[in-house]
Amino acid sequence: MKSSLLIALCVLFSSLAFSQRPGNGANSPGQESGQEGRQNQWEEMQLKKIAYFTDKIGLTPEEAQSFWPIVNDIQYRSFAINHEMMRLIRIPRQEREKKEIDYEKINTRMAELRQQQADLDKERYIKLKAILSPEKLYKYYLAEEGFSRELLRSFDSGRQSNRDRD
Repeated sequence: MKSSLLIALCVLFSSLAFSQRPGNGANSPGQESGQEGRQNQWEEMQLKKIAYFTDKIGLTPEEAQSFWPIVNDIQYRSFAINHEMMRLIRIPRQEREKKEIDYEKINTRMAELRQQQADLDKERYIKLKAILSPEKLYKYYLAEEGFSRELLRSFDSGRQSNRDRD
């Protein structure tokens, strides 16, 4: 049952991914622009995430149908918050040298963004609690941590293999 759900989800998401692939056909086969390469990596990571979470949590097809829209929406909004946070942290050098920075305003906005992130976490908890058993919700949190660790390991191993080639 799990494998058929996993296959169905992979087929669904891969068909969506390939139908929305950007590009004008200017690249020859086997070549990808930087943006296409990043898009393909993102899609591949999303498919791995779906497979990983579905397996680790033990989602039924009915649960998955409600689960993924919630998780994807929260993730999208969380990325927007993190993007703004990073923008505030990376103050351009010219502004730092001129010392024309309103640090109070930046600090206030960062506190607001952290609160928004906490509110998103609570919203996710409330929404997932309505569709998952307490055990599966706990497994979701474990899967989040486990997937993040595996992703970091894969980046590290990729970096290491690139160093070995140089």
